[in-house]
Amino acid sequence: MTFVGRCGRVRRAMVIVRTSTRFRREATAVPSARAFVRHALRSAGASTAAVDSLVLAAAEACNNAVLHATGRDFTVGVTVDTCRAVVVVSDEGPGFRPPARRSMPEVQATGRRGLALMDALVERVDVSSGPAGTMVVLGVSLVAHDERPVPLTTDR
Repeated sequence: MTFVGRCGRVRRAMVIVRTSTRFRREATAVPSARAFVRHALRSAGASTAAVDSLVLAAAEACNNAVLHATGRDFTVGVTVDTCRAVVVVSDEGPGFRPPARRSMPEVQATGRRGLALMDALVERVDVSSGPAGTMVVLGVSLVAHDERPVPLTTDR
């Protein structure tokens, strides 16, 4: 059955989800964070492709929080509506300056792959970072490219 929503046609009914939780900033928390994201996305009816790419990108953001933040916890939030799924990973710490251009380092290099991997996995990667911490926003569209409505423009 096809449903029509504000973003165009959607292949199946979806549940709108908004949830978040905190995890201890330790490596053993990352599998739990992955499971949390996977469960929230599946509960909302997101496609397998959207779930898999967001879970993997979120795991990378969580690993970065564990490795580079200084706070006791990190937070993972998931929002899903009929048009998009968004995962936000935030932490407390000194922050960093995100690179202007994200590219994969040489094969033999160690580290510096996280943002490039996230870019390869999802449609949207926004990073804001400062003295209070870092927030990574990961997003994918849940509307197939051939089903997206034509944008209205006022300039001609």
